[in-house]
Amino acid sequence: MKTRTRLALSAIATIVLSVHFWMLARTRPAATPPASNPKPAAALDLLSTPGSTGPSPPVVQPAAQLELPAPPAAPAASALPASRTTQAVKVNAKLDPRAGGAVTTAAVEPPAAPEAASAPAAPAAASAAEPEPAAPPPVYRTRMPPAATISYRLSRGGVSGSGSLVWRPEAQGYSLRLEGKVPIVGTLITQNSRGSLEAAGLAPLRFTDKRLRRSEQAANFQRAGDGSGEVTFSGSTNAVPLHRGTQDRLSVMVQLAAIAEAWGRPPAVGDHVLVHVVGARGDEAHWSLRYEGTEGIRTEGGETVQALKFLRESDSPHGTRAEFWLHPGHHHLPLKARLSDGNSEPFELLWQSAE
Repeated sequence: MKTRTRLALSAIATIVLSVHFWMLARTRPAATPPASNPKPAAALDLLSTPGSTGPSPPVVQPAAQLELPAPPAAPAASALPASRTTQAVKVNAKLDPRAGGAVTTAAVEPPAAPEAASAPAAPAAASAAEPEPAAPPPVYRTRMPPAATISYRLSRGGVSGSGSLVWRPEAQGYSLRLEGKVPIVGTLITQNSRGSLEAAGLAPLRFTDKRLRRSEQAANFQRAGDGSGEVTFSGSTNAVPLHRGTQDRLSVMVQLAAIAEAWGRPPAVGDHVLVHVVGARGDEAHWSLRYEGTEGIRTEGGETVQALKFLRESDSPHGTRAEFWLHPGHHHLPLKARLSDGNSEPFELLWQSAE
């Protein structure tokens, strides 16, 4: 009995061991073959041109960033030629897992061509440049009219009165005075000019201008030996160049008469007389007086005179428009004068009598 029991236990143990070794054989991992050399990654061609050949660039490591030197600032898009092609100046080379490891790049507009970038700036427009000083006006032959005192009818807008022009040429120089009065109102204007006489005509030394309810202003002509110099003003620190033949706003009327007196015959219609004219308040301009031909002017005494007319158009919104009609029978002294500044009412003198 005991012998049978031992034999049964041995058989069971043998079966259990066999099953155990069979299960161990089923769970053992397969032998790993030797590692082979890895294949190189596929070559990457950055912004290549279709059909181009040549060696492949080095392998790009993941997340690497390739950046060329920073270009100069690109000009505005409107400044670039329309035919210029887009070039890459900065490449962010990184693997995009969504594109299967493809390299993504960004392209920007190229910088301006070197010659355009280094070209000097264009010069400023002529209208913005500082104006050059005007050339001195021409010097005319003159012949002084004799002394005279002329009475005028004065008018400005709806106001009328009387005026007088007193002209006194003398060996040591000249004096010239214009005065205009209106009843009840009083003296509207008083102007005085004094200076020397020379071959070029009147050479003012001092000009004063007094208006109704305004203080007197003066221009002083600082002359050098050659007639040049500068004009200074009592009410301004401004100074303007003084040329030979420069006149003040009163002496220009007699200077024009002296030029006309020296003519052998009248000028052609459209001819100009150029005079540099200075006021007492710091103003100055080159007047271009255009000859308009003759015009019949009826005086206060009822006489009609064929006067020589000269016109100076205003060159600015606030400039002076001047018209002079010269009396050929009285040494070309002004038969009539009309002056206006900007939109102001014209100031007019009309011949009444002379002595």
